Amino acid sequence: MNSPNRISLIALLLCLPAAQAVAESVTPKAFNLRSGELSYVQRGAVYSAWNARDPQRALKPGMKVFFFGRGEGCDSGTTDGPVAHDGSVRFSQARELTGVSLAKDEKKRWAPSANTDSCPVGVRGQVADSFAHVNDGPDGGIGLFTFTGPDQGGRRPFFQQFDHSGRGGKGINANIEGTFVAFRFDWQKGETVRPWSGAGPADQRLALFRTVQGVPAVSLGDGADSEERGGSKGRGNSKEGGNSKEGGNSKEGGGSKGRGNSKEGGGSKGGDASKGREPVQAKQQIVVALINNECTKFRTDSKGLCQFQYLFNVALYRKGVRDWNQEHWFKRAGIFSDPGQGGLAVVHGPVPAAGQTAYDERSQLDLYVSRGAATQHGEFMDSEFRIEVSFPQLTNAMRVIAGQHLRRDAKSVDEQELARVFGPRWNNPDDWMVLTVQLGQEVHNPFPATKAFIGGNVKDVEIRALR
Repeated sequence: MNSPNRISLIALLLCLPAAQAVAESVTPKAFNLRSGELSYVQRGAVYSAWNARDPQRALKPGMKVFFFGRGEGCDSGTTDGPVAHDGSVRFSQARELTGVSLAKDEKKRWAPSANTDSCPVGVRGQVADSFAHVNDGPDGGIGLFTFTGPDQGGRRPFFQQFDHSGRGGKGINANIEGTFVAFRFDWQKGETVRPWSGAGPADQRLALFRTVQGVPAVSLGDGADSEERGGSKGRGNSKEGGNSKEGGNSKEGGGSKGRGNSKEGGGSKGGDASKGREPVQAKQQIVVALINNECTKFRTDSKGLCQFQYLFNVALYRKGVRDWNQEHWFKRAGIFSDPGQGGLAVVHGPVPAAGQTAYDERSQLDLYVSRGAATQHGEFMDSEFRIEVSFPQLTNAMRVIAGQHLRRDAKSVDEQELARVFGPRWNNPDDWMVLTVQLGQEVHNPFPATKAFIGGNVKDVEIRALR
């Protein structure tokens, strides 16, 4: 596994903000979400499902709660599986597992349910251990818990990670289970944030992506299968990733966004720690998807080139890693085309220490700068991550994407070629808008007898133009 994992799905979006009576706020200048106060829940504008596939509902503006994995015994092609608001044995442990107390309102919690004709009659009363929830109290937020394998009593929840064949039997997201909360904006009506809409010349515009997040619970290896695979619980106080309590067991976050055998994640072979075998991993990530409206009018042939994502690995765990400073693959940023999202370009990488810049591995063009906490490798609470992306750095990302599309060296891509790929207004900062924001957690676990999980939260999200 050469880089952080990721589970591929319909583009997600995450945000959390606003406190008081007005929940989250979205303006052209800023998007804010605080303490889990969400008007989406109050208005019923939430689409929740496991293995969601309904494009009309998934792409409609609003809040999304998605689970990706396999219902054991259920039809392999099951999509848009139901969710339940009660019945999960883990709901009572919400505070311990996610760092956010469970709200009294059952509509603010979700877990995959087997209550569908696609699952055997004998399991239809079951509700998964994995869940998501929202609490808008004083110390509230969005909590996520992603669980794979058997519990301490040997019980196997019906909802598990995909097996080695992956989603739809195509290898995508192999051995991965994911839990996501996302927010999608009505960008076509301009009801979204334009992160580079500050004042001054384009080359001085600067965007801020800020979150406050935590991972109070993570385990990468209860079970016989994992113990033979080189998985000590390692420690490793990684400068790059924070003070790791449990660092070793860790990688970048388990079965990343659903890859399986992709460059970025999931089931790739990998790493020294696993001695060539697929390691158990877990991760927490923030994803921001951008779109250029004018480009969608210009590119009638391939509108997918008009949008791309930033995926920041906030917490990464890989079993067997003892010293994250020695894991060179982890320190690399880059851009790849995600086959699970129709070839969508994804800028991915770790969050470096404050003041450090992340560079594209191949071109060495700078992509973003960290001004807050670095990627974590142990349990933590209320860490503030601050990532700044200047418009020249956004342009660097466009150069790399255009170079991949045109099969050119990124540094040699000129302005005319950027216009060919992204449309005539690629260089107007005000034309780049946020399409979605997403909080996600994934576990990559190739061993059915191994218990591996991650529980975390986000308490604050802010996206805005700094200048």
